[in-house]
Amino acid sequence: MKPKISVCLPTYNGAEFVKECIEAVQQQHFYEWELIIVDDQSKDATFQIVEEIAYHDDRIKLYQNEKNLGLVGNWNRCLELANCSWIKFVFQDDMILPHCLGTLYENCVLHNCNIGICNRRYVIEADADPGVKKYILNDLIKLDTYRPESGVIDRSEIANIVAKHPLLNIFGEPTSLIFHERLLDEYGNFNQDLSQVVDYDFMVRMASNDGCFWTTQALNFFRIHGGNQTNKNKGDARSETKRKKIEYVDAILLLHDFLYNVNYHNLVKAEEHKKIITEKYLAEIAKGLDQLGRDDFETLITPYASQYENIIPDFDKAQVLVA
Repeated sequence: MKPKISVCLPTYNGAEFVKECIEAVQQQHFYEWELIIVDDQSKDATFQIVEEIAYHDDRIKLYQNEKNLGLVGNWNRCLELANCSWIKFVFQDDMILPHCLGTLYENCVLHNCNIGICNRRYVIEADADPGVKKYILNDLIKLDTYRPESGVIDRSEIANIVAKHPLLNIFGEPTSLIFHERLLDEYGNFNQDLSQVVDYDFMVRMASNDGCFWTTQALNFFRIHGGNQTNKNKGDARSETKRKKIEYVDAILLLHDFLYNVNYHNLVKAEEHKKIITEKYLAEIAKGLDQLGRDDFETLITPYASQYENIIPDFDKAQVLVA
């Protein structure tokens, strides 16, 4: 019998926690799943650990990329290899509770939704960056702020919520998400131009078109530690190149798509939403012009200018805010 859910686990240098992550999948009460693990040329013992586990469980399919594809490239490789109608990501640092797959899948089927999102909890290790820890504990706004009860959230309500916080990922990490494969054909894979907001972009693109079923119950644990991607992207130890990409480029690419890409058209149907997102978009461009100077900022943006063709023409609109 063909399984119903492809659980996708992209790995890279995850030896510390990957066994615990896989065991959490194996302990699911819902048993109609396959586990697709794609290793991105790990330099530690990740592949060997997974290989040993996979040898004893034929539900696990292990692959290793011929060359390192990078974070987002490996996520998309997982999507290419998934065989089932439903797709659920887990990450090497994280854990899902035993009823996670069943609850998300059954809620989607029962309510005729192609996307399911659940609440999550955090495990914060001692080596987590202090700034990231403070953000998670004190500043993070989650979807249950607006939706304290489980239920269907239609696309217009998604648009309302996104307009309130255009650059804040209130939906959570991909470990909190399940979705039907047909959405990939309609709205595309993860955007490899993005670094920090790639998961948020993916969820907004899907949910603003299709709505979702929201489960307030926390069904997974997202781990924050010194080696995970959130810590690297937001922590003080990140490189200057990564800092500039995340602080000055990602937000502009995302907001440009919100305004100009047809896959996000529901976000700006309402004039009030379009006005909010436009103001935020121009403010982000103005920030780059002011803090980096026009020449340096344009150099930073130029590699993306052909695909996001309105950004540099919009410099002049944003320049008014700097003057």
